[in-house]
Amino acid sequence: MPHLITTAIPEPILGTDPDSFAMNTVKVRLPEIARRVLVENELDTPEAENVRRLIEDLPSGQVRFLTDREAPDADGWRRDVEPYLGATWLELPFFVAETYFYRRVI
Repeated sequence: MPHLITTAIPEPILGTDPDSFAMNTVKVRLPEIARRVLVENELDTPEAENVRRLIEDLPSGQVRFLTDREAPDADGWRRDVEPYLGATWLELPFFVAETYFYRRVI
């Protein structure tokens, strides 16, 4: 049997890491993307309000569940986000923050 190399999984990158790409992304890049979504798209009022709420949540607002509980992926996101409820967007692992942001936009 061949020898397998095992390495420890590194700690996740958090938005609380000062001057990190993760912090800049959550504080600057993601809110700017969300503002552009509002400006560059003709959204109905409920959708526009959801994007505005997302902008207000970034970076220090608390993470919450999707509002569309009937979406086909809602249960999966509920499971994935549940451990982070009550945390701020900056306290999330960077990958979680980035992917959940885009899911919230959708």
